[in-house]
Amino acid sequence: MLHRLKLAPRLAVLVCLGTGAILATVAYFDYREVQDVLREELERRARNVADATARAMEVVTSEVRKIVAQTAISLRSNPLPVDRIYRLLDATVREHKEIYGTAVALAGVAPVIPYVYREDGGIAHRDLGAGDYAFETLDWYALPRELGAPVWTEPYYDEGGGDTIMVTYAVPIVEEPGGRFQGVVTGDVALGWLRDLLASVDLGDGGYAFLLSRNGTLISHPDPSVVMRESIFSVAEKYGRPEARHVGQSMIRGERGFVQYTALRGGEPTWLAYTPVEGTGWSLAAVFRQRQITSKLVMLSRVQILTSAAGLLGMIAVVLAIAYSISKPIRALDEAAQALAGGDLDAPLPAARGRDEVAQLTRSFGNMQRDLRRRIAELAEVSAAKARIEGDLATARRIQLDLLPSRFVFDPPRPAVDIHAVVEPARAIGGDFYDFFFIDARRLFAAVGDVSGKGVPAALFMALSKAYLKAFVKHGHGPDEALTHINDELAIENDEGLFLTAFCASIDIETGACSYACGGHAPPFIVRAAGGIETVPAVKGPLIGLDGGRCFAAGEFRLAPGDLLFASSDGVSEAQNTEKALFGEERIARALDRLRGAAAADVLAAMWREIEAFTAGAPQSDDITMLALRLQALERSAAFR
Repeated sequence: MLHRLKLAPRLAVLVCLGTGAILATVAYFDYREVQDVLREELERRARNVADATARAMEVVTSEVRKIVAQTAISLRSNPLPVDRIYRLLDATVREHKEIYGTAVALAGVAPVIPYVYREDGGIAHRDLGAGDYAFETLDWYALPRELGAPVWTEPYYDEGGGDTIMVTYAVPIVEEPGGRFQGVVTGDVALGWLRDLLASVDLGDGGYAFLLSRNGTLISHPDPSVVMRESIFSVAEKYGRPEARHVGQSMIRGERGFVQYTALRGGEPTWLAYTPVEGTGWSLAAVFRQRQITSKLVMLSRVQILTSAAGLLGMIAVVLAIAYSISKPIRALDEAAQALAGGDLDAPLPAARGRDEVAQLTRSFGNMQRDLRRRIAELAEVSAAKARIEGDLATARRIQLDLLPSRFVFDPPRPAVDIHAVVEPARAIGGDFYDFFFIDARRLFAAVGDVSGKGVPAALFMALSKAYLKAFVKHGHGPDEALTHINDELAIENDEGLFLTAFCASIDIETGACSYACGGHAPPFIVRAAGGIETVPAVKGPLIGLDGGRCFAAGEFRLAPGDLLFASSDGVSEAQNTEKALFGEERIARALDRLRGAAAADVLAAMWREIEAFTAGAPQSDDITMLALRLQALERSAAFR
């Protein structure tokens, strides 16, 4: 008995030492595992923050690129006098808040450079060509002229001498790809929103973000003394940080990465995630302090040591009491948790007595139970509202599509005419449309239109435009007169600044003679049965709906038996793949050449497959409308008159 009494303390000590050794080993491996987990979590967070911020920036820059490119296309197909250009630029700046200013510099024209910009909360106009402004030597004019492609300029401070950082997107105006240079359209963007965006990003205690231009210049940084005055290379040289130079080289090459990084000032170890901002040549970096990991590890180590010490001291004396006091409520809590997992949100929880961990966990389960009930109720309401909205949009889509001709066989039959058309909105509803109908026994009218913008406003504008077009044509107006009247009607109280581009033609199916007019729309293609592909000659016609009192010119061409007329909206030529490349008119022409002789419906089906193969899963960026019309033969009979 005495021996056992002496042995018990030894066993207790051995048990404590063994348990302590096990706890120490477990704590060490936990430390390493948690360190890896925290680092991986930090890397995921850093990449997500950098990618999300870059995407937020891309939304603005992508919209600016599209707006400026659209203006350049409009001016390419429809040269305007200076006062009309001022009106177009004024409407662009008023409608698009992300644009600070926009200008048009035409080559070979007297040095009048219309410039519309924001000033003191309003819109101001100025002629950049006045005075000694050597615009032809500046990047925004010289680079797109020499490269024949759109460019972003390097950031610069605004000309007013303030501290606002600006950047300009410049698009050349050319007659056709590779054609004669006509001038440049620019869009200025003030980067104040960029500073606010980066400052609002949650990067933890002491974290920050900075942005580099394509040359490595610091566009945005929490230290204002280096913004637009230093590059990452000059700062790396100043503080003797060669690793910062390597990071800068990788960033300006447009690469992505997550690396350990030593802060240039203070030498504090950090983690840095960087990613390119698509379409601009810029690169964004998010910096996290490494002690975000080490502080959590130190806290974890302290908690583990204290918990282990307390457990070792009280383990032998109170193990049974602790086991009983813990296991009983845990079993009850486990049963409640199983019921919750099975979907019973009203399952009773054990009473939370005291302030120990089990009691706190029980209270947490109670809070979770109440939150789940509330969240499920809210989700049900949101789902119901979403279902109603989706139902309304589906109904609107059906109504919109019902406005378009859906039968492509005429009554009485007209075997001499093979016609087919398709429209696919980028959203539930869109602004594209097509129409065709016989004006009389021998004249077939066909049209394709594209309203600026998307969604409900564009759909309403489209319905009104289509109704006006058919009404004016049915009342005996030719294509040019119809567009003139439509322009006057749509320009009345057009406060939203919406506009329409359209091509329409009246085709005599007995002679093949075609009279047509065009309002800011890309000319259709003619696939000749005898060989060759050509575009319908361009005729004068402004954008429809912006300014009343404008006239539209009429043009003529002739279709021979077997010739195919292919008209489409700009959603076809401007369809983008995942690399932001455009489908382009050359691909349209090559596809039409391969489809020579095919039926109209087969031509459109094959063209749609070509577009899907090119975009390769990229989201549809614009409404797509196509119309194909072939004269199988020229009708000479008067049987249908």
